[in-house]
Amino acid sequence: MKILLSLYLVLAIILAQFFAAYFFSKGRNSYRKAFSAMVLCVSIYLFGYLMIINSNNLQEMIFWNQIQYLGLPFISVLWLMVALFYTKTIYTIKIRLELLLFSIPIITFFMRLTNSWHHLFYTKWEMRQFFGYYSLYMERGFWYYVNISYTILCLLLTVVVYFIGYFENKVAFTKSHFLIFLFASLLPLIGIVLILFVFDERSIDYSALIMPVSLLTIGYGILKYDFLEIRTLARETIFENNFAGMVVLGPGKRIIDYNKAAEEFFEALSISLSNYPIENILAHEPELLEIFESRTSRDFSRMIDGEERFFEIDVVTLGDFHDENTKMLKSIRDVTEERKTQDQDREKPRLYRTNAFL
Repeated sequence: MKILLSLYLVLAIILAQFFAAYFFSKGRNSYRKAFSAMVLCVSIYLFGYLMIINSNNLQEMIFWNQIQYLGLPFISVLWLMVALFYTKTIYTIKIRLELLLFSIPIITFFMRLTNSWHHLFYTKWEMRQFFGYYSLYMERGFWYYVNISYTILCLLLTVVVYFIGYFENKVAFTKSHFLIFLFASLLPLIGIVLILFVFDERSIDYSALIMPVSLLTIGYGILKYDFLEIRTLARETIFENNFAGMVVLGPGKRIIDYNKAAEEFFEALSISLSNYPIENILAHEPELLEIFESRTSRDFSRMIDGEERFFEIDVVTLGDFHDENTKMLKSIRDVTEERKTQDQDREKPRLYRTNAFL
């Protein structure tokens, strides 16, 4: 049992170190730096637990428990920062807010470091043996419960942030990212609940056992969806910030994605976009509905704010052209100024011939 648990923790530490190095090498975005720091803290925490279960001396166990607290107090708040940055709830963090968020973890670090002087964190130590390995039992003091309450609060806020992001985001693959992060954030909460209510029976650090599963879950998301990568950046720069309106139609001509320019185009026509079939959304716009159901590029004009505006609506088939359920990208480009210039150019030769005749 001890060998299997040790091997499990060693593999988890290697995985954590890989993630820390991987994300740090991929850029200097705020969420990448926060994620790298968080995973580094996780690896320190797991390494300390690995050494505890492989120690046969109480003083050694106490020492390695102290090493755990080099990283443990900071994991939950860093997890929250990753959520805030990744979902773009915030883009930067002010020094005052950062100090506020890290105040409890920093105090916890020093409280654990000086516990032998005041015993406010742990009041009693004891070495127990289960399934062929020794475990460290601690009776908790006042500050332990302060720290664990703050940890639970940070993880709950993280879950709420991803929960909101999942339901507010329109993009299918981004929703999947949020769902994976949401699940990965729930797992440490389960570990904390087990520690609070079951720890006395076996003195097992359930969070240390569950945390690697969270990392594997996130790793699955990285490999499958390529999130926290260039794919997200490309979407923001090419799709979201494009001057042309873009609407992606899925099977059944259902709108599955659109950018800000497309939203503004439809708002000018008093039409609200949503995740419904295009025939429902454009039920009162037969001409525009015909264009959006067509697989060919078309022109469209409409009086907007007292001025006739001209649009080119192009189509790109995303998949097999002959498949009725294939996706289509509709691109909406305002060509009013180009049309005006063309009309002026056509008028110039006519005016020249008229002047020459006179």
